[in-house]
Amino acid sequence: MRGVVRVLVLCAALSSGVLTAAAESQVQSRFGIFSGAGTVPGTSLLEGSSTNATANAQDPTRHPYQHRIFLDQSTCKAGAQCVLFFPSIDAGRMLIRHVSCWANVTSGTVVQAIYLSNMIGQSKDRAMQRNYLPFSVGGDDGSNAYLVVNADTYLLVEQGRQPTMTFYLTAAAAVDCTISGYY
Repeated sequence: MRGVVRVLVLCAALSSGVLTAAAESQVQSRFGIFSGAGTVPGTSLLEGSSTNATANAQDPTRHPYQHRIFLDQSTCKAGAQCVLFFPSIDAGRMLIRHVSCWANVTSGTVVQAIYLSNMIGQSKDRAMQRNYLPFSVGGDDGSNAYLVVNADTYLLVEQGRQPTMTFYLTAAAAVDCTISGYY
């Protein structure tokens, strides 16, 4: 008897056209009907159904952010931290999802840390967030070594803040970095 009631409810919903796309999918998988036999790809057997397409406000392709900075060895000098200052965020909030960097340093350079930050300032500031990034040595020809950072990350940067990439190295470096995300 329960099965008959389900089928009657299904038929009533089909005839009134109130099924949404999600409900249509559930009906198809649960009852094993509408397997596509005799239909044209991209068409629906529920012609009268009303589906409202909704946009995802957090869709990364709607408001993408991507910025690249290159600094040479005269800018990233030995004995000092090398900081790449990306443009301040003018949107309400931005989410950085990926960092890709390349650095050319002299062989034997010690890498103390490489990190992405949501602001310029002291580490004692509670608003400052750092994402320390993994890196690898992409090659070493005896006189030069090549550091590579290619990492997914998750760092929120509030409006008015300036994303930064910091390299703590013991030698001068040429650094090329791209950060990407969305707001």
